Amino acid sequence: MTKFDFVKNRKIFFTISIVILLVFLALFFVNGVVLDITFRGGTRMSLECEQMVDANLAGVLLEQTLNKKASTSVMETVSGSQGATKSIMLRIDVASDTPLTPDEEQLVKNTLVNEGFPVILDSPNNEVASIEPSIGRETLRKGLLAVLISSVLILIYLAWRFSIMSGISAAVCAIIALLHDCAIMLGVYVAFRIPFNDVFIAAILTIIGYSINDTIII
Repeated sequence: MTKFDFVKNRKIFFTISIVILLVFLALFFVNGVVLDITFRGGTRMSLECEQMVDANLAGVLLEQTLNKKASTSVMETVSGSQGATKSIMLRIDVASDTPLTPDEEQLVKNTLVNEGFPVILDSPNNEVASIEPSIGRETLRKGLLAVLISSVLILIYLAWRFSIMSGISAAVCAIIALLHDCAIMLGVYVAFRIPFNDVFIAAILTIIGYSINDTIII
């Protein structure tokens, strides 16, 4: 069985981690972060289509039309009733400081239809939901507060536990490893301009849990 000496080659891995973090840091200042409507506010439209559509093309067209950032995706849903039917839904998220007006919502539909997208305008499955910016900011604040509180409590536990087992230096290393893992996750979101939403909060908490488990057990 092949064994790899990570400790012997630690300088190589330290260098790789530092380079990756510096790249992510540069992208953070260049690109900034993209907030989903869950945190920023805006409008979410779900429109049923007759067949599969190109979500990326729809996003480009709507951004040009509205002059606002639009995130689009396609979902297939199946009704739970007898004789279940499949529906293809085009979801459009427009994150902005103000929700779309009724005229802008109609403009979205007209643009898609005029460009040949098979949107079913009179479908009962079509939905439009708006989130006020104040609600989005409150959701973001509570999400970050939850991450902060859990992180502080975990750091206190790590510092106490490792200071007893292996001394303060081990506690510091464990905390640095935890922050490193979270920073990498944050960097991936920034690099690929993935919108920050409630999934990001769940992902950070999950990574914190696995990182602690890996640090303590391994």
